[in-house]
Amino acid sequence: MKKSEPQRTATPPDDEPAGKHRNFVEIVGELAGPPDVRELPSGDLVTSLRLTVRTLGPRRTGTAAAPATRADSIDCAVWRGDLRARVCSWRQGDVVALSGALRHRYWRGPQGLGSRYEVEVSGIKLLRRAKAAG
Repeated sequence: MKKSEPQRTATPPDDEPAGKHRNFVEIVGELAGPPDVRELPSGDLVTSLRLTVRTLGPRRTGTAAAPATRADSIDCAVWRGDLRARVCSWRQGDVVALSGALRHRYWRGPQGLGSRYEVEVSGIKLLRRAKAAG
C-alpha cells in the first residue's frame, strides 16, 4: 500500500529547471498570538503572524542524546490582500499550514540598522481551530 503525499498549500514555481536554486518553504504550526495588521509608512498593509513549530531535536544537556521536543518560533508576513482577509479571524492556538519564501529583511531605525528573517506567505490554510477558552 502506497503512502499518500501530504497536501500542499501551494506549489513551488515551475519556471526553473530541475537542480536550480529555489526559495520555497512549507510550515505547519500553531499561531503564537493573534495576527497583527500594520500600515507601513508607504501605505501598504502587512499582517504579521508568529508560528510555533514543535520539532524533535537532541537534548541540550550533557545527558543521553535522546530526542526531546523543542519549539521554534517563526515570523511570517502576509502581504496579499486575499490572504490577509482570511487570517484576520484566526486566533492564538489555531493550527495552520503555510507556504512561501524565506526573506531576510533589513531596515534602519532609531537604534540603527536592523534585520530579521521571516517567511513571506504565498499560500495559507487553517487546519484546526484552537479549543475555546473557558
